[in-house]
Amino acid sequence: MSSSVTGLPKTSGAPSIAHNAVSISSATPTLVVAARATRRGVLIQNRGNRDLSIGDSAVTFTNGVFLESSNNSSVFLDTSAAIYAIAASGGAPVAIFLELFD
Repeated sequence: MSSSVTGLPKTSGAPSIAHNAVSISSATPTLVVAARATRRGVLIQNRGNRDLSIGDSAVTFTNGVFLESSNNSSVFLDTSAAIYAIAASGGAPVAIFLELFD
């Protein structure tokens, strides 16, 4: 017997993985992970000491998805688009990404 749930990303069996740490600017949006047509999903985690906001290349600290600096907050995104982040002022903000792709 098999079952499926619609609306969930197909991440199992992805043959490739990429990861990196990215220093995030508080002045302009920083590219965290480039667009990839074969991406199945990407996990982004805030490992710095300043809050982050993530979104597209026009993200601001007030209009993006908020990732607080405490507790290594993270978000999984099912998108092939480029993802950017901007940080609250000061500190040493760092975003970690883990990307699954074909």
